[in-house]
Amino acid sequence: MNLLLLGIFLLSISANSVFGDQQILIDKLASEYLASEKALWKKIDTQLILLDRGSLLNEIYREHSRILNNDFGENRVLWSLGIQKYERLINIVLSIDTNVKNIKDYLIKSEYVKLVDLAKNAAQQMQKSADDLNAIIGQRSFWNDLIDKENGESCQLGDVRNSNELVFEVYKELSAVTLKSYINIQLTQMVLKVSQYGSVSQQNSDDVRKSFYDKYVQRQNTVKDFLKTVSDKKWICDKKNFPTIYHQITRFIQGYVDNEVNLNTDKSCAKTCSDYKNTRNYGCAANTLCAESHIDEASTRCKGIVYNCDFVDDDLTVCPSLQKLDTRRYDYVRYSNGKTFGKYDSCLQSAKAESWNSWFVKCSNCFCYCDEQSAQSDRFFSLHDVTSNIQENRIVTGVAITKRNRMIQFVIGESTLLPYGKLNTTIAHETGETNANNRYVGHPEFSIDSKGVQSGVDFHTLTYEKRSINLDAVLAPPGKIVTGVRFHALENGVLTVQIRATDYDYKTGQLQKLDKSIWINNQVKQHTELFLDDPDLPIRAVKPLEPDWRPNQFIKFGPSDRVRDASQVTVPFIDGTFVEGNPTLLSGVGLYYKGQPHFGGFIAPYLIAFDFGSLINPLQNA
Repeated sequence: MNLLLLGIFLLSISANSVFGDQQILIDKLASEYLASEKALWKKIDTQLILLDRGSLLNEIYREHSRILNNDFGENRVLWSLGIQKYERLINIVLSIDTNVKNIKDYLIKSEYVKLVDLAKNAAQQMQKSADDLNAIIGQRSFWNDLIDKENGESCQLGDVRNSNELVFEVYKELSAVTLKSYINIQLTQMVLKVSQYGSVSQQNSDDVRKSFYDKYVQRQNTVKDFLKTVSDKKWICDKKNFPTIYHQITRFIQGYVDNEVNLNTDKSCAKTCSDYKNTRNYGCAANTLCAESHIDEASTRCKGIVYNCDFVDDDLTVCPSLQKLDTRRYDYVRYSNGKTFGKYDSCLQSAKAESWNSWFVKCSNCFCYCDEQSAQSDRFFSLHDVTSNIQENRIVTGVAITKRNRMIQFVIGESTLLPYGKLNTTIAHETGETNANNRYVGHPEFSIDSKGVQSGVDFHTLTYEKRSINLDAVLAPPGKIVTGVRFHALENGVLTVQIRATDYDYKTGQLQKLDKSIWINNQVKQHTELFLDDPDLPIRAVKPLEPDWRPNQFIKFGPSDRVRDASQVTVPFIDGTFVEGNPTLLSGVGLYYKGQPHFGGFIAPYLIAFDFGSLINPLQNA
């Protein structure tokens, strides 16, 4: 056995040891009831003659009352999928639930005569409901219909979308219904047997049990296999052309007009615009744009590095963006030949710049890109941890990206972990106040100017050379769930996502080995660049955003298109929408890009749902 196969083999052993003894609540209840009803039937068949029938019935009633008082974990998910589409299935479920409700009422009120009457009159109807239910959900086509496989990643809902979680919730719901149906049938048969109504035999109960078990296990295997084929991504499926909440990197590598005489220390015009690939503005010569006294210097001079200049035409007019200096220098640049960069419109205070001849050379106006750090340039990513309170048994169930103090950073939603994957989303504040809003957590506030704060340690600064961010996901190892998230700068300056992963026990709902929690990131070294083709502002898009799920990509923050927007705005933008939906366990967090051709698009977080299929394990005591 070579080392690779040995590693895979050991990993599979590890995964099985983590999940093999774990069972979701409804499967555990099914295993427990199979053991319980087998014991009751054994007692009925061996001791019916010796025991008082009344005492035996009372034992049957007590045991079933105990079982039916369990929380079966139903959430009426079928109703949310469309009553018309699943009308027949919902009617069957309602019929079974009605019988369960009646039986529970009779048991609670000790109305055993009514229970015997129900057993006599409804036994056949209960069996028919069970058969009809299995005929629908026992088919692979039912589960296929839950998910539109061809368009499983297309954007059709304005909601948090997760196919994996949907299938699992439907599985739990329908497993609960089939179990209750089976309980109904076995209870009525026991009542009829002990009360000596009809011809119920041990063989009847064994056949019913075998049928229930076989169909239950078949459905388990079907769903377990099906979950391997559906998406585990949990993401915002946009109805609109752009998110309601978004954030921008501002005044970073921005389109900028200057005359070549200002771009060298000699104040020479001996070169051409295209010779200036990496330079600075060294002055403000007369008759150049920055010499226009009525134009703000923030629009006309670059106090950083000037990149990739190009000649377009001799003479031009710029329209300074007086209302949006925090993000733009110009609304448009219009050349004498009619070529326009940006959206041409009326201008309150335009300025002209003309090329001129100096002796035997022309001093040309150049269109360049300015990378200037200033009070208007928000180009920082916080590298601080954002973590759930693991001391209080809380985990991460939601993520958003926000901007605070000019820094892009994560915010999380935390929930308290309970047994069998249940969650409490109501968090008590230090003051004792209980409020769902208390569960949204960021890291302690700081700014780039805070005492002791360092670039490269506390935050990452985008530069022309270091402006890439990986679009990938990071997964927690088996047996761990997400308890933290943060941005991380790799050695090459590329930003990526890291998660904190913590051990836990599904059955008890307890986080474990807290001091052994680990921070991890995607280990793939090679990423493919996602290029934006002539990107206009993403908020100008006229169609809904389309996600790009190609794995292991990276994208560079850069200027919008020169023609469409005069390269004034940094793209992509960042989606600030909170991603959570129905809170659930998470296995990972990732970043992806969504947009439309020729628009700048958005970077957004997505969640990776827990591997629920790993918890669907064979019934016990069958």
